[in-house]
Amino acid sequence: VPLKFDYERFVKAIYFMNIYERGKFEFTQGMRYDITDWSFDKKASDGPGNDTSVRKNQNYELSIGYNYRDTGKVYARYERGFTSPGPSLLTNKYGGSYYLNNLDSQTYNSFEIGMSDYKGFTAINLSLFYSLTDKEIYTYMSSGMSNSNILNYNLDKTERYGFEIKLEQYID
Repeated sequence: VPLKFDYERFVKAIYFMNIYERGKFEFTQGMRYDITDWSFDKKASDGPGNDTSVRKNQNYELSIGYNYRDTGKVYARYERGFTSPGPSLLTNKYGGSYYLNNLDSQTYNSFEIGMSDYKGFTAINLSLFYSLTDKEIYTYMSSGMSNSNILNYNLDKTERYGFEIKLEQYID
């Protein structure tokens, strides 16, 4: 059965970022608000199609950093962000037919503390993070791609936490 996949996305957004420095301290504030309008036609040649979807999202960022020397900085950061579903995730497939699934954007709240500095020719970045995601987007496929039922849905809450170490060498 031939399939038709036709998507169009229009995003309206407003964004601002402010960085304020006072002595050795640096404060960052940012915000983004966006409205995404989807119109799409995803159907088998004999099934229904033509649907629309609207997503409204907000993103925030706050951070404080302290430059303890020219190359060294410690910081704390909070970010509330989102990931909107891509075109292929906006519909589910069951029994060979596609239908709109009303998938929500996933949102996350992320907290991070860290430091960055140089030692000789090595850039050093260390961070400790915690992230809480709400409505994480998950895809379930019952079998192989062509004959599979494909269900895209939102999970409840998921947590992630960890520690990152990044060392980078600069050699002429």
